[in-house]
Amino acid sequence: MTALGHGAHSRTLLVVEDDDLSRFLLDDLLSTAGHRVVAAATEEEAVEAVRAEHFDIIVTDLRLQNGRGDDLARKVHHLQPDIAVIYVSGEPPSQTAVDGVFIEKPIDIEVLLASIEKCASPKRGARRA
Repeated sequence: MTALGHGAHSRTLLVVEDDDLSRFLLDDLLSTAGHRVVAAATEEEAVEAVRAEHFDIIVTDLRLQNGRGDDLARKVHHLQPDIAVIYVSGEPPSQTAVDGVFIEKPIDIEVLLASIEKCASPKRGARRA
């Protein structure tokens, strides 16, 4: 994995993952790539973080111990309508999920980094990475 390349910009990311090791690894990899990362283990921590500061992108697991990432994305969109969403999971998001990018686990970090750049573009919609 490489740091941000030419033309890439640092983003402020909220990573929501209830698995401690996965959350730590995503935080470390995305920080090393040059992004500012805030990590949350629960839906409550994530909503609290969104109330406290602006994020460009939320990267969330779909299956959280205390809820679902697609439900979380809807709550976050009420607070920050312009936030982009990247779902990571072994299962696709529900039909009612907020538009976003879906990445299957296991996560390919290069695909995730490319998806972060795509989410920063002005035209985004539901798509599979």
